[in-house]
Amino acid sequence: VLPSLRPDTVYYPKRGVSKNTIAKYHISYCNDQNKPFFRRAFFPILDPLGRHVVGWSARTVWERCEKCGVYHSVSYVCPSKEKRIFYGKWKHSKGFQAERHLYNYWLAKPFIAKTGTAILCEGAGNCWALDACGITNSVAMFGLSLSKHQRSLLQQAGALTLIVALDNDEEGEAAKKRMEGQLQHYFRLFFVSPDDVNDIGDMVPDDIQKMFGEMLKKTSREKLLAKE
Repeated sequence: VLPSLRPDTVYYPKRGVSKNTIAKYHISYCNDQNKPFFRRAFFPILDPLGRHVVGWSARTVWERCEKCGVYHSVSYVCPSKEKRIFYGKWKHSKGFQAERHLYNYWLAKPFIAKTGTAILCEGAGNCWALDACGITNSVAMFGLSLSKHQRSLLQQAGALTLIVALDNDEEGEAAKKRMEGQLQHYFRLFFVSPDDVNDIGDMVPDDIQKMFGEMLKKTSREKLLAKE
């Protein structure tokens, strides 16, 4: 399935995502009105070994409408309340259980094992931005909460430290307080957020490397073992 996908040339390139990243993560675009991901950029979620597709995630190309609060073209009339459920920012494939998976886990797992540190993000775009900067131990939780199963996946990978990178907004701040209480007994925790933009995907590479570079050096497994 994956080799047959056409690379997205509609949405994510305009957001600054490189051709290399689009190819690496098999990001595509649906222009077939008979498909559930019509006018969405979509990409696969793979199993922990990276061998099988366990689900798909898709982002609408439209921005949030100030009038109705959902995502649709400005040239369209706002959908009725009954239909707004179909106009969300994100859509997953039918049957996909997000709480049982971490995005990018299949690629990040060996680097988490090597360093003892995982960067935990909200969404896939954050992982892409970090990977483009050579930071290869990030995973995304598909939102603002980490399930027990997702926590177990991190522990299985060998994570001792979590760098939790949430968006710079009210929801991210609320999630920080909640997650700190839930995770402090399982990991060493560090929380970071961008200062001047909403999320990591909006940051320039130099700022990403500056924010995470020194922190990753301090929290790596080699550094921890050297102190013992």
